[in-house]
Amino acid sequence: MEQIDENVADVINESKDDFYDEYYYLKPDSEKSGWEKFCDGCKSFANWCKDNWEYICAAVVAVIVVVAIVVACVVTFGGAAVLLAAAVGAIVSFAGQLISDIITFVRTGEWNGSIQGYLGAILGGIAGGCVLLLTGGNAIIASSVEAAISTLFSESVDALRGSEKRPIWEILLDTTISAGISALFCKGFDKLSGKISKLFSSKIPALKRLTGRGSYGACFKGAITRLKRGSYKKFGVKSIRNGVVDGLFGGTVGTIFSGSGLSDWMSGGISSGIQWIFKRDTDIPSDGFLVKMPEIEPIPELDLLPLTFQLQ
Repeated sequence: MEQIDENVADVINESKDDFYDEYYYLKPDSEKSGWEKFCDGCKSFANWCKDNWEYICAAVVAVIVVVAIVVACVVTFGGAAVLLAAAVGAIVSFAGQLISDIITFVRTGEWNGSIQGYLGAILGGIAGGCVLLLTGGNAIIASSVEAAISTLFSESVDALRGSEKRPIWEILLDTTISAGISALFCKGFDKLSGKISKLFSSKIPALKRLTGRGSYGACFKGAITRLKRGSYKKFGVKSIRNGVVDGLFGGTVGTIFSGSGLSDWMSGGISSGIQWIFKRDTDIPSDGFLVKMPEIEPIPELDLLPLTFQLQ
């Protein structure tokens, strides 16, 4: 009797294996071996990469650009100056993003901050700080690069995480608009930020070093210059503090403008306008000509009740 049971079990197992060989997608995980589960995981990852390769490439490109900028700075100015500029840029950009999110939360009651947003801000800050060195202190170019890197990375990772799936061209469009608006803010609000710094320095004794020859900004620029020339081989916490304080107060207006929602409003308005220009009420077929889709008359509903009685 036991021999018969064993034979029947072998036949059943063989039939089951043949069935799963032909219809593998029906095989439950409990029936799979460790190697099969590993292969399934690799296949799922490959399919995920295939479906999201555009966003992966965009995020990787943002990181590669930052690495390239840092390497170029290190080769040109040495490691100490680059480390100080990158550290200050990362801290200022991260703090600015955090302050902007706090202002938005107070205004709307919703927290919009995200890990990818802060990582993007840090990457953008590193790139912006190094670009300041490469361009001899051109804040407009540095601000544009910082905004572009931050937007490209954060929105690409947003799409990869599935929190906001958008076409890659929209992300590239947002990146371009963000860089342009950042340059506009830097150019338009530079003098206003300087006046705010003077106001704080005159009213608050603890902040009197915001302007003047011995200001935080002047001391930070002096440290950068000495590190670039090789007069200094290292820097201290005070140099980082000087750069962070100067950067935060220098970007006060831009941070408030971003947190108030006006920056997003401008960016969204420009993006919507461009999309409206290219996507009206027409459809673009594969041959590239604009044609109006013909209207299809609806199919009239059929009364099947008499037919049902006839069949009975």
